[in-house]
Amino acid sequence: MAGLYIHIPFCKQACYYCNFHFSTDQSRLPLVLDYIVQELVSKKDFLSHEMIETIYFGGGSPSLLNKDQLSHIIESIHSNYHVAEKPEITLEVNPDDVTSDKVHDWKDVSINRISLGIQSLHDDDLAFMNRAHSSADCMRSLELLLNGNAFEISADLIFGFDGLTTEKLQFNIQALASKEIHHMSCYAMTIEPKTVFSHRLHKGELKEMNDNIVGEQFTFVRDELLRQGFEHYEISNYCRDSKFAKHNTSYWKGRKYLGVGPSAHSFDGKKRYWNVANNAAYISKLQKNQGVTEEEVLTNVDRYNEYILTGLRTKWGVSMSKLKEFGSEKYQYFQQESAGYIEKQQLIIHGDKLTIHHDFWPVADRISSDLFFVNE
Repeated sequence: MAGLYIHIPFCKQACYYCNFHFSTDQSRLPLVLDYIVQELVSKKDFLSHEMIETIYFGGGSPSLLNKDQLSHIIESIHSNYHVAEKPEITLEVNPDDVTSDKVHDWKDVSINRISLGIQSLHDDDLAFMNRAHSSADCMRSLELLLNGNAFEISADLIFGFDGLTTEKLQFNIQALASKEIHHMSCYAMTIEPKTVFSHRLHKGELKEMNDNIVGEQFTFVRDELLRQGFEHYEISNYCRDSKFAKHNTSYWKGRKYLGVGPSAHSFDGKKRYWNVANNAAYISKLQKNQGVTEEEVLTNVDRYNEYILTGLRTKWGVSMSKLKEFGSEKYQYFQQESAGYIEKQQLIIHGDKLTIHHDFWPVADRISSDLFFVNE
């Protein structure tokens, strides 16, 4: 079981918080898509003919693509890979890109899951982030997507930024939870390097949120969504009726995946790979039949630490029997370093599984890092 990720590195405009690879100059879009298909064909043996159960169009803004462009990529996947009968096919969508025609097109090309980048239902917050849509666009797009019940729908929200009050946050959550959506991803805003917000922060034009306030908003989001019937299954992710994001869940569970397109990452169980994060270089290298990918061989320590980091972000936690597979030295180290957290009930044992208590999910990365093995 494996996944495919397709990175579409183009956007209408730059959100002030985003440091993903993208370009607002769409002149190279058709050529990049041609080479994404070429890369898909050239790497068809990467996953050793494992069945593809999830396909994810991310970016950037893949909702910019037209029906023919999406169809060409999906047909190329089916022609070159062993694809499950009903794979989860996710498209990241901006609310302002949703039209009745596009909704029909997405159905026709077998998209069955939409990740809708709402972020906020308040126009002042959307303007603050430089989003290209309005709160009215959000609700209109949701209605169009819900009509016909053709998609599993996930909505993205951001919290933990200056100007976001508890009242605003509650409105956002309740307005979305009142709709028949299946999933919500709620992220604390981080100020990433080389973004507009980073520049403004360094100039003293932006106020960074206090960690305590961010933690309080995290808890508020969690408690409110639990009251609305959502299950909290990963630090930033919630779902109804066990509608987990299958593609992203495969990342957290350490499964194999192939990423294609500029800046895309891949994992084959032993190595991590990443493509050049430059559209012109991506095109040029593939035109010359040169590689666009760098790689890193993961050591046993790397794989142990990654297993701890990703596993403890989720409700599934880590398996004690799996930890033994990394060797007795690391297993004994884990037992020693986790003992204090278990005693304080910050880590909870459920048979073979060990998870972080929900109250301590906001500091999961700190707990995980304390359990990392640092000596090879």
